[in-house]
Amino acid sequence: MTTPAQKGRFEPISEGLYGFSTSGTYFAVVRHLGKLIRRSLETDDRALAKRRLVDFRRTLERVDHKAGKITVAELAARHFATIQHRRKAASFPGVASRPGWSVNGREVLQ
Repeated sequence: MTTPAQKGRFEPISEGLYGFSTSGTYFAVVRHLGKLIRRSLETDDRALAKRRLVDFRRTLERVDHKAGKITVAELAARHFATIQHRRKAASFPGVASRPGWSVNGREVLQ
């Protein structure tokens, strides 16, 4: 008689660090901005998992979540504003000859 395959479960190791029982892989389980985020740390070494957990938390703090709601036109305007002083007018074909470049009726480059 065969036994059914044993299901794995998450076992808490330390705050935010969990190990999966069957594979031994470590996972980050972090609550950020009200959301529970589970991410594999892709290692079975505890010391490396702890370092990756710290890096993962830093990455979450660095991401600007408000920037995800920016439109393409606004992004293009920001991009052109940052590189405009480095480029010649000929680098932007069709744009330099027009006084105002617009996307969907909104002026992007002046």
